Amino acid sequence: MLQLERAQRAVLKVATFRPYRFPTVDLYSDCEVLTVRKLFVYNIILSQHKKVDVRDNLSTGRRRKDRIIAKPTVKTVFAKRQQTFLGPLLYNKANKAIKGLVNVNQMECKKALTGWLLALNYEETEKLLKVIQ
Repeated sequence: MLQLERAQRAVLKVATFRPYRFPTVDLYSDCEVLTVRKLFVYNIILSQHKKVDVRDNLSTGRRRKDRIIAKPTVKTVFAKRQQTFLGPLLYNKANKAIKGLVNVNQMECKKALTGWLLALNYEETEKLLKVIQ
């Protein structure tokens, strides 16, 4: 991901006529663009949002208060990097941060996610992705 982030920074600096040593945080805030890591989280959460069936969970009462989707149990570090594990985990974290995420349609979910991810700094994004222990 580091190479993609470097390429993204270089393109943004060239496109906005910024000097080579221009601060990255200021660059992303000026352009209002999600970083590569945030785009990764954004796409995983959106793909998981498409799979959530709110009516099924509400009618049967199977949904718990602390999570929308149950996290699958895995045994290997490789499996923790897959979307089947990361999807429910990140979706549950996003639903805690953005109240009512599960009840909105796709367009409103995109807007809420973009606003939430733009507000996160680098450390918060890394903490969000830190699931492999």
